[in-house]
Amino acid sequence: METELLNAAAFHGWHESLSEYWVSAAFALLFLGSFLILFCMQLKEEFGRKDSSWQFAAKDLNRSLWPNKSHLACSYWADSGMRTYMEDRYSINGQLNGNTDATFYGVYDGHGGSVAAQFVADNLCNVLLAQKNFHQSTTDALKTAFVEVDKQFEELCQREGISDGTTAVAALVMGNTIVVANAGDSRAILVQRSGTSIPLSHDHKPSRQDELRRITSLGGKVVFWGRWRVEGILAVSRAIGDRNLKPYVISDPEIVEWVIGEDDVYLVLASDGIWDVMTNKEVGDFVLGAHGMKWIARELCDEAFHRGSTDNVCAIVIALKDKKIAAIGNCENIPLKEQTKPISRNG
Repeated sequence: METELLNAAAFHGWHESLSEYWVSAAFALLFLGSFLILFCMQLKEEFGRKDSSWQFAAKDLNRSLWPNKSHLACSYWADSGMRTYMEDRYSINGQLNGNTDATFYGVYDGHGGSVAAQFVADNLCNVLLAQKNFHQSTTDALKTAFVEVDKQFEELCQREGISDGTTAVAALVMGNTIVVANAGDSRAILVQRSGTSIPLSHDHKPSRQDELRRITSLGGKVVFWGRWRVEGILAVSRAIGDRNLKPYVISDPEIVEWVIGEDDVYLVLASDGIWDVMTNKEVGDFVLGAHGMKWIARELCDEAFHRGSTDNVCAIVIALKDKKIAAIGNCENIPLKEQTKPISRNG
C-alpha cells in the first residue's frame, strides 16, 4: 500500500512537472511568435506598404535607373498606402521602334478595380506604336491610341462583365521633345532648375466649365456628392473604361507638346494620391531637393503619406538631362541643352 502511494505521488509530481514544462513552452512559443510578427511588420514598414511595394521590395533594392531600355534615367514607385487594395499602375517602354532616343512613360490610376489600369499599362504603348501616323504626327497617334485602347477595353468589359475605369497620363520623350497625353486627374509637370514647375497636363474634373458644358449638353448631370461627380458617381470627366458612364465620360486625351530647354531638369508623372496633398510647386521643390536619383519617386510617395494622403500613390520622375544626374543626385553642373519653348497644347 505504501509503495502504491509513493508511486502515485511520484506520478503526480511528474505530471505537474510536465504540465509546467508545456505551459512554459507555450509561453515561449507565444513570445517568439509575437516577436516574429513585430519583426515582419517592421520589415514591411521599411520596404513598402501592403501588397504592391512589399511583394517586390527585394527586387526593387536592385532596380535599374534605366528600366526596360529607357534612354533617360528615371525613378519609379507605386504604393497602396493605407488601402488594402492597389489600383495604380505605371509603364515604361524604351527603344520605341528601334529608336534608342525614345521612351514612353505612363501612370494609370484605376477606379472601381484595377483591371482597366492594368489593361492600359499593358497595351497603350503597343497600340501607339501600331498607329500608321506615329512618325508623321505623334500627337494624332497618341489621341488615336487612347481612344483605340478604350474601345479594346470596352470589348473586354462586355465579355467579362467589367465596368471599372482608369485615368491615364502618358509622356512620350523623343530626343528633345516631350509629348504628354492626359485623360483624368493624374498629372504631369516639368520641373525647372530655377524652381518653376510647369503643368504639362490639366485635370479633367466635372466642375471644369468646359467639361461641365460638354457633359450637360449630352444630357448628363454633374452632382455634388462630397465632390463634383459625373452622374453623382465619378469624380473625373475623362477616363479609359467606365462604360456605364458613356457618353459623358470620354477617353479623348488633351495633348501638350514641349521642347526641352536648358532650364528643364525633371519630368514628373504621378497619380492624384500625390496631387491631392501636394501642389505642383511643392512636388517640384521636393524633387529638386532630393539627394540621389534612384529613390526620388519612393521618397515623393512617402512625403504624400506624411502629408495625409490615404489613396494609392504612383510616381515616375525622369531626369531630362545627362545620365550624370543619376550619379550626382542633383541638377547642378549638368550639361545644358538647347534653349527652346513650348510648341502647342491641343484639346
